[in-house]
Amino acid sequence: MAKAANENRTEADKAFVSIYPDINPAEPLGSSIAERIGFACATAVLAFGGAMGDLIIAGSGLALVLFSVIGASMKTPRRVRNEARSRFPQQKWAEYSVNHTVWMLGCWIVIITVVALALFLVPDSQKVIGAAAAAVIAAALIWACPGFAPQKQKQKRNKKEESEQEAAEAPALTPHKQLDDDTQIFESVVPEKR
Repeated sequence: MAKAANENRTEADKAFVSIYPDINPAEPLGSSIAERIGFACATAVLAFGGAMGDLIIAGSGLALVLFSVIGASMKTPRRVRNEARSRFPQQKWAEYSVNHTVWMLGCWIVIITVVALALFLVPDSQKVIGAAAAAVIAAALIWACPGFAPQKQKQKRNKKEESEQEAAEAPALTPHKQLDDDTQIFESVVPEKR
């Protein structure tokens, strides 16, 4: 019984690699610099509007935050990774092992607190300065918040260099393996002869 389960697991792993060869479940997909700039600027506009007490600026900041989140989620690598995660939930996905929800919630609570303090405690004569300070603090918190910010860039670069070296040293692979009667896994691309 356990042997059959292991064989099914191996076949599922082979199928995953054949369908999604460029996705590594153990490595989460971090935000790009452009996405982080978008998140930070949108949050800064939201915080500035909230600290000024201006609903139009705060509303446009909220729209920018929603636009940034939806735009980032619609990028092709995230959509493909989400599809792979839904088709192969048995893989050990990094998204399930690392929980950044507490950090994100904590950052938003700090941002709300800073904006509320700027709104209620800063005198009207210095409202713009207080709102600008709240916006800068909010942008800095979102920029550095785990979940938005890539946390292990150095290790990621080292792993990428190691995998490139291994790929260069790898022996020639067989053109395909037979999974069952109708399914084949192609391990390397063989150019078509013309």
